[in-house]
Amino acid sequence: MKKLKIVSVEVFRVSPPNEKWVFLAVNTDEGLTGWGEITGSTNDDAAAQLAAGLEKDLKGKDPLNLIECTAPFYQWQYPAIKTNRIVSCVWSGIDQALWDLAARYHKMPLYQMLGGCGNKSIELYANLNRGLRFSRSPEALQKRGEEARKNGFKIVKCTPFDEVNPSLDDNNIEKGLERLEALLAVVPIEYVAIDCHQRFVRYSFARFINTLVHKYGLPYWVEDPVADDDTKAFDKINAKHPEIRWAGGEDIFGLKGMFELMKSGIYDILMPDVKYIGGVSVVKSLIPFAEGVSVNIRRLQNGP
Repeated sequence: MKKLKIVSVEVFRVSPPNEKWVFLAVNTDEGLTGWGEITGSTNDDAAAQLAAGLEKDLKGKDPLNLIECTAPFYQWQYPAIKTNRIVSCVWSGIDQALWDLAARYHKMPLYQMLGGCGNKSIELYANLNRGLRFSRSPEALQKRGEEARKNGFKIVKCTPFDEVNPSLDDNNIEKGLERLEALLAVVPIEYVAIDCHQRFVRYSFARFINTLVHKYGLPYWVEDPVADDDTKAFDKINAKHPEIRWAGGEDIFGLKGMFELMKSGIYDILMPDVKYIGGVSVVKSLIPFAEGVSVNIRRLQNGP
């Protein structure tokens, strides 16, 4: 088959109601295009500018030679990849696009290239958050939960604590509990995953967990309750509630950050986001390692 050459890198912005999605395309001289997502970099203009700057490094290279194409990502010294979300996001998008190109070139689904043959189904949960962009009321959440169950989803995920802010001295968790209680009227607590988006600190976290367990029971999991590096909060809550299953890690950049989180023992379930962690290449390397140390990896792509 004829060798491919990269001819350009383009950025596309899509703006549905109340959303901003950013995609990256790597184009070749044979008309094949690979796609990656770079939504959530914190600065779309900077991400687009960085992608344009990378075009000169990628132009003329064979996209099937992924190591050659991505070498600058691993050699970059400044700014540090592990602390720069924009850089990590763009390079993750490039990596996604190169894998997509390889799959298209070989006319194989990407999951087959990654060794995913044999699985006949994938367990999914319904993320109710996006469907509530126009109304965050308890009734709206309840309705979405009811619809998800009718559509065959056993597990749903909610993000009820809009008003909680880690920078405030005191937080009112009551509105979040009202939303949660409305959802629990139609979905049993054991099938509800609660995403906190790192909104809590130690004392508000403790108050929420105590109320959750004593009033409602044990959820499917609790996701990202506090900042990933707030190990003191986790140590105290884990000592009191070892029965709760914790999930997190979607904001981690690179293998090193994920390994550090894995070693901390904080989370039972790690949820790498292919948009930030370094793309498909990093996730592909992470999964067998995590399985070898009995850590669950539940998601390759994040639903905000």
